[in-house]
Amino acid sequence: MEKAQVDVGLSVITAGIASIFAFLGLNEIQFIILASLMGIDMLTGIAKAYRLNKRNITSHRMGLGCISKLLYLLVPLIIALAMKGLDVKFGEWLIAFTINALILTETYSNIANIYTFRTGKSVHEIDATSYILKAIKNQLDRLLDGGGKK
Repeated sequence: MEKAQVDVGLSVITAGIASIFAFLGLNEIQFIILASLMGIDMLTGIAKAYRLNKRNITSHRMGLGCISKLLYLLVPLIIALAMKGLDVKFGEWLIAFTINALILTETYSNIANIYTFRTGKSVHEIDATSYILKAIKNQLDRLLDGGGKK
């Protein structure tokens, strides 16, 4: 395959992704930041595991981590698709909350990983990801419940 064909293919994919983001009203910059933080978290997580116990680094664990991150990255997209599909006019706040919360959890995880690598001491990390996902689920429960009004 020639370089020109690859460049055209990447351009088409990029344009397609940008179109989806525009259609859904997603902030591309925030999404790129979230994806970047996830990639950095994978690296800092490997560094942390290496520092604590080199034998903890396995391809199986890394594969699960990658799958988990990819699924995690789909959460804002799923929320945006649902809000668009339901024609929820005020859904932007839930999308913004979701992306902001996920950025915060990735930042927290990165800082904890770097601290552990630097000190060699494992720190107790709260499971911020599960906490945030539960908070998002609770917001959706309220939305489906009509805002708590019956």
